[in-house]
Order: sequence, then structure tokens, then C-alpha cells
Amino acid sequence: LIYCGSVLEDDASLESCGLRDGSCIYVLKRKEPEKPVPAKAISEASILQVATAFRSFNENSALRSALH
Repeated sequence: LIYCGSVLEDDASLESCGLRDGSCIYVLKRKEPEKPVPAKAISEASILQVATAFRSFNENSALRSALH
């Protein structure tokens, strides 16, 4: 619950927060924390393959413009 821009405490009564008749409060659902995605293991062969492909792009003037 949000009142006057402040999040109301769970154990506080609405009266103790200063709410009166006609006051406007907002009800929001808390966003669930995102679960971290585990890093994937990459083999050295895969890294070398990507490095070789990048080097080929960089050395070929016709393909170099695709990198920029």
C-alpha cells in the first residue's frame, strides 16, 4: 500500500498512517526478483572458432563494414 508517496508498513494500521475519509491509497503488487541465469561453459575450441571468424571478418575488406 502506498499513501502520499510512502510505502505503508505491514503492521501499521491505516489510522496510524494518517489516512482519513477520502484519502487515496495505491495497491501495487511487488515485483518478484528475477532468477539469475547461470553462465554457460564454453570450450576453448569454441572460443578459438569465434576468434578465427572475427579475424576473417576483420581482414576481409568486403566483410569489415559488417562489423561497423
